[in-house]
Amino acid sequence: MSSKNYQTELMQCYKDGSWQGEMQDATIVKESTNASCQDKIKIFLKVENNIVKNASFTGQGCLLSQGAAAYLLKNLEKKNISDFLSNFTEQSFLEKFELSPQAARANCLLLPLQILCEIQKKL
Repeated sequence: MSSKNYQTELMQCYKDGSWQGEMQDATIVKESTNASCQDKIKIFLKVENNIVKNASFTGQGCLLSQGAAAYLLKNLEKKNISDFLSNFTEQSFLEKFELSPQAARANCLLLPLQILCEIQKKL
């Protein structure tokens, strides 16, 4: 898939809203804030037998942070979080959306990925 297609998918995930909202029966909840712009994401996961059964998020911020959260959670459902994250590094995630690590908005895009990595460390 070309980066333009990934950017389109990011926008579609942002507009969709299917993964937005609190989850009352979440087994894992993790929140973080991007210090440079104050974007905030809180991820809710329902995990059973190391498989993400359900995922959602709440947050405030730009299209990149909110769209990336929706994109990641959409693709994470029904998967093992460690297996899923083995497909991503921060660099590969930035490249997928054609952002350099030095780009001013790189931290916005990476915020939800960083939260999922923190969750994985505690599993």
